Amino acid sequence: MSAQSFPPLTSPPGLDAPRPDPSMRIPDVAAGPVGYFDEVPADRDAEDPAARCLATRPAMSS
Repeated sequence: MSAQSFPPLTSPPGLDAPRPDPSMRIPDVAAGPVGYFDEVPADRDAEDPAARCLATRPAMSS
């Protein structure tokens, strides 16, 4: 099976599509976050270990 690329996403009229963030990377680790930012985004606490993570697993409750 050969892979094919998809066209860039567009937003419907009236909605703004977010601009791509060139600092976002996908790490090469099996059990890590889905993605991370090179620098902590402005709206996050820099002291939080997960501040640069694009997505993290939800906390488990018992």
